[in-house]
Order: sequence, then C-alpha cells, then structure tokens
Amino acid sequence: IEGMRAKSQALSKGRRSAGCFLISGITLTLVLVASSNAQTLAALRMIEYHDIFSLIILCALMFVLDACRLMILSAAIGHRLSFFYTLKMILVGMFFGAITPLQSGMMPLEMYMMYKVGIPLGKAISIDVVKRIQTMGMLAVCGVLVLIFNKGLSANKLILYVYYYVVFFFVFLTALFFAVYFFPRQTLWIVDLVMAQLHKRGVVKNYAVDAYVKGVANDYFAAVDYYIHKGGLGFVASLILTLCFLTVQF
Repeated sequence: IEGMRAKSQALSKGRRSAGCFLISGITLTLVLVASSNAQTLAALRMIEYHDIFSLIILCALMFVLDACRLMILSAAIGHRLSFFYTLKMILVGMFFGAITPLQSGMMPLEMYMMYKVGIPLGKAISIDVVKRIQTMGMLAVCGVLVLIFNKGLSANKLILYVYYYVVFFFVFLTALFFAVYFFPRQTLWIVDLVMAQLHKRGVVKNYAVDAYVKGVANDYFAAVDYYIHKGGLGFVASLILTLCFLTVQF
C-alpha cells in the first residue's frame, strides 16, 4: 500500500510539473507572438546555432555557480544542502523574483525553502543576506571601475541612478548585517518594541510568537558569529564564486 501511495504521489507530482512546463510554454509563445514582428523573425534567423548553444551553456553554468554559492554558505555554518535541491531553490526563486516588484519575492522564497529542509530561519536569513551583500558589493566595486574607465557613461543620468540604487542597497544590507550583530541588545529592544505594537493593535495575539522571533534573532547572531570567526573560508570561496557567477552572467 505504501509503495502504491508513493507511486501515486510521484505520478501526481510529475503531472503538476508537466502542467507547469505546459503553462510556461504557452505563456512564452503568446508573449513572443504578441511582441514580435517581421524584423524580430529576421533578426532571429541571423543568430548562428553555435551562438544559441553557447548561450544555453552559459545560462546553465550561471545557475550551477549560483547554486554552489548557496551550498558553500550553508555548509560554512554547518548545514549541508544537496546540489539538486539548491538548484531547484535557485530556479523557483528566480520565478518568484520575476513576478514580484524589484525581485522582492526571491529572497523570502529561498529562505522558506532552506527552512523547509531544517535550516533555522535565523540562519537561512544570514545565508541569503551574505549572498546579497557579496553580489551587490561586487557590482558596486565593478561599477566604480566601469565609470573610471568609461567616463562618458557618467553623463548618462539613468546609468548613474541604477548604480546609486545598487550602492544604496549594498550599504543598507551591509550596515544592517553588522548592526544587528554588533548591537544585539538594541536589536532585541527594537524587536520587543515592534512586537508590543503588533500585540497592542491586535495584529499578533499569540504571545508565543515573541519567543519564536527572539529564537530567530539568536540563530541569526550565531550564524553571523560563525561566519566571522570560523566560516571565513566558506565566505571567501563564495566570494570567488560570486565573481565567476557575475562574469558568466554578463
């Protein structure tokens, strides 16, 4: 009976996956038909087959490198993720990022999927925040180099605004990352203040939530402390992979 049930669940999961691929394929076809014209088709015919093959290889490599970053960062604080689960996390996260403003859905989704396999929420937050800091930090540094060696770009206000946007979020995340770590008492005081307001307004009625939130904060402190004192090798390895990831992406 258990074998039949497992087979039925696998079949149901396969059908759902096939349905998702079918919906994605139909959507992609409709978008291409609605937004294409004769010039689009003429341009597509100019693309060589080896260029398409190269793009497929680069996209696959980009996903692999991104998954490896998460695997190394999670392993650095004592939680191992399988490659295929991490790859699934990256792909599903990209989907949620694509359908939410400013890709805001990607980070929460990745945290949820890490939490689902046993990584405490506080540690999942630290893993994803470190990944974002590395990516934005690398983009910020490279942006300075690009503007130095291409001074004509600094006259384009749109490019400068995009660059300032990246730098702002890099500074904000980095400051938040270290502020929470170096000022734990103040952080917990703010958490207590926020929770008190939520209880007062009736948004949160169960006081057990307070203990859970403090547990998440303690897990976050422990993870950041581990990165700083013992997980430095994993941090550096992830930083190198971030550089490779961005190189392949561009």
